[in-house]
Amino acid sequence: GRETPGGFAYPVGIRFTATRDAAPSPALQLVAARTVAETMQTWKLETDGVGQNVTWEGVPAAAEFVGFSPRGDRVALHWGPNLGVWDSVTGKQAGPGLLVSGFLNAKTISFSPDGRLLAASGGNGEARVWEIATGREPVRLPSLGNFLVISLSFSPDGTRIAMSNLAGAARLFDAVTGQPASPLLIHSSRVHASFSPDGRFLETRAGRTLRLWDGHTGRPMGEITETDTIR
Repeated sequence: GRETPGGFAYPVGIRFTATRDAAPSPALQLVAARTVAETMQTWKLETDGVGQNVTWEGVPAAAEFVGFSPRGDRVALHWGPNLGVWDSVTGKQAGPGLLVSGFLNAKTISFSPDGRLLAASGGNGEARVWEIATGREPVRLPSLGNFLVISLSFSPDGTRIAMSNLAGAARLFDAVTGQPASPLLIHSSRVHASFSPDGRFLETRAGRTLRLWDGHTGRPMGEITETDTIR
């Protein structure tokens, strides 16, 4: 079985019947699944296998699964330029639907650590942050240039957001004010940005080079370039 932080082990090879797609929550306590009847469900994992399941209410037929919140209690879905969040335990929608202007890059959709906020980017290079419960938009992050955003993530403490784009630019933002918290971090090609588990560092990867920056200020801390012999 697979050991979880809580000490439970789940059997390997759990089989779901009548499902088309399935994805586990971060702590492996729940599985979100789309049935062949095109309904979305949450299945609870017990120590001896699959337990009770809940069918989600009001899910559009075209909705696609995005991911669980860090705590596993919420799930994001998207359909076209629309976003929605459902409570993974009750199956009820957690707030009003959200609309992204233009093209929605589903890979940028990111929950805050407490699951209260959702961030996403459209095709205009901006990023928006919503309160899930109300649909209110307290923060909008300015564009790094008119290029597609390819990564968007909250710091582990939820105070900062890292954004990067197809043109090789990355930046830290204050998650409360939306103001830049670092200068533009320029790379030679498309770049993905993410925080270290403790939030002290921002990690950016462009091509075969990994760079480390101060996770609060963006001050450069070093870089590692992958070679043919060291990977």
